[in-house]
Amino acid sequence: MSVKVIQITIPSENILPDIINSFSPEENYQMLKIGCETLNEGRKSIAGLTQQEIYQKIKEEGKKDIEKLELDIIIERETSKKMEEKISKLYELQLEQLRKQISKMEEMNLILKNQTANIELENREIIKKEIEKYKDRYELWLNEKQEQIIKKDETNVILTNKLKYIELENREIIQKEIEKYKDKYDLILHEIQEKLIKKDETNVMLKSQLKTIELENKELIQKEIEKYKYKYDTLLEEKDKQNKLNRDAFEKAEKLLNKNLYKSSKEKGNEGEDIFSNLSETFKDFNGYKKENKSKQGHKGDFHLYFNDFNVLVDCKNYTSNIQKKEVDKIKEDLITNDNVSFAWLVSLNSDICGWNRFNIMSDWIKAENGIKCVIFINNLLNEKDPTETLRLVWSICNDFNKFINNSDMYDEVELKKYKEKEIILNNKIKNLQNRSLEMKRNINNSTNILKEMDVDLLELLTLVSNEIINTNIEKNKIISDWWEKNYEFTGVEGDNLISTDLWNKFKRDNKDNLENITIDIFKDKLMKLVGASNYIEKNKKKFIEIVGYKQNITEYKILPIEKIEVNFSDNILQNSLKTQYYFDAEKDKKILEEYNDIKNNIITISVSNKITPCQVVSLLMYHKIIRSRTSARGYNIYKKTDEYKKIHE
Repeated sequence: MSVKVIQITIPSENILPDIINSFSPEENYQMLKIGCETLNEGRKSIAGLTQQEIYQKIKEEGKKDIEKLELDIIIERETSKKMEEKISKLYELQLEQLRKQISKMEEMNLILKNQTANIELENREIIKKEIEKYKDRYELWLNEKQEQIIKKDETNVILTNKLKYIELENREIIQKEIEKYKDKYDLILHEIQEKLIKKDETNVMLKSQLKTIELENKELIQKEIEKYKYKYDTLLEEKDKQNKLNRDAFEKAEKLLNKNLYKSSKEKGNEGEDIFSNLSETFKDFNGYKKENKSKQGHKGDFHLYFNDFNVLVDCKNYTSNIQKKEVDKIKEDLITNDNVSFAWLVSLNSDICGWNRFNIMSDWIKAENGIKCVIFINNLLNEKDPTETLRLVWSICNDFNKFINNSDMYDEVELKKYKEKEIILNNKIKNLQNRSLEMKRNINNSTNILKEMDVDLLELLTLVSNEIINTNIEKNKIISDWWEKNYEFTGVEGDNLISTDLWNKFKRDNKDNLENITIDIFKDKLMKLVGASNYIEKNKKKFIEIVGYKQNITEYKILPIEKIEVNFSDNILQNSLKTQYYFDAEKDKKILEEYNDIKNNIITISVSNKITPCQVVSLLMYHKIIRSRTSARGYNIYKKTDEYKKIHE
């Protein structure tokens, strides 16, 4: 919807109402339209009148309005008078009714007071009679119980004396056993010490023998090292010379390759032959080496390489694509036809050989009329880091194959004899050392077996001693726990606190005959275990503890069940008797327990919703045995961080 802006002027002293800012464009339009129409009609109506007529007209209209207003005021006054009269009458009636009710209530109260006084008098007499009746019965029962307790005390004294006598007997037996085993143990120790001395002597002998062997071997090894060092130094010098020649040949081949990139297949073939010819200069220092170019002859390959022990037919390929199977078949046929050659090399300078490209160098054996022959496949020779080194590696492979075929022994018999003699000497020395090590192992096994036997004896002694310690500890714990359960009970109520030092003094008084080996620290530790970590606070740098939520039993003996007496007590008396079943009251306890059953709630949220402290919520849960310890209450960790908790546990 499109809108347009108009400008309206008003007198500067006039103020526009605030509501005009909340109008929409349509409402602004309606306001201006209605205002314009009314003003237009007003102008029309007064256009033909004089000033006097206009004044007269306004006066008449105002007079009528004033008369109407006066009538309304008079009517309102009369109605208000009537209403006041009616209201006053109603209040008077209500007051009379209330006065009557109060007088009736006072009469009822007097009647009830008289009735309650009569009931109380009647009940007092009945209760007194019943108390006297059961008092005699209870006194008889108490006397019986006291007699039983005296008998029990006598039996306890007899038992304690017996136990002490048994302990003394056991101590004597244990002492005898310890002395018996002590002698045995001393003998065993003496034997072990002697064996260890012997073992040390043998170890010293073995060490000296080993040192002499090491010195002998060092001299032999040093001589051998010097001998082989001289050999390898000469070989390294020769190798450096060869590497120089190889580098020169490779550089020549590389220059030729870079010059002739865009030549015909024939030219490429010639170029490949030239490259291989340059690379084959690496064999110049090999014994009996000779090279012949056979590229112009049929079924002869490109080159024949002659060495002292074997000859090689070389077919060199300078292809950019992979070498096909027909070339592989061709070199095999050429190898078979040339009787004076035992090996053939199919050398691919820049590509792989189909079927034989799994590794850079591969071999295939073929059978000819004059024996077994071998074809070596060399893939992508110029891609190698040092092609001349690869060719030399291929020659060494062929040399090993040739030895394998001819079953020839290249080693000098004299040298072999020397090595065999050295090997025999070394084997004998190794056998001697192995025998000595076996003897040492046997000695070690014997000593370990003796130690194991000693350990078994020691364990037997320890079990005898430890059983006595365990029994005494069990007795201590039983005495403390029985005394605690008999004299104290858990309430979970704040303010029911006990001090460990006071408890220790009472325990000493109650257990004069059973205080042997029980100290205040043992007593305190046992109490801490009995009440749990959540129900005690350590005080004065852990010297004593304050137990929270426990109190002393008022009576030591259970009262016999009393028959039910039907007595009409007042409501207040009944309520007070029922209160003992609950922490607060039945309704409040039920509500809090239902809230705690919901996992979403914890002791903090429950305390807020019920206007009680979190400590009271925990005490209620302990009272109804919902939780085993105070710390296990849901939300207790949060409560620990609050100021209320810190104030309580300061």
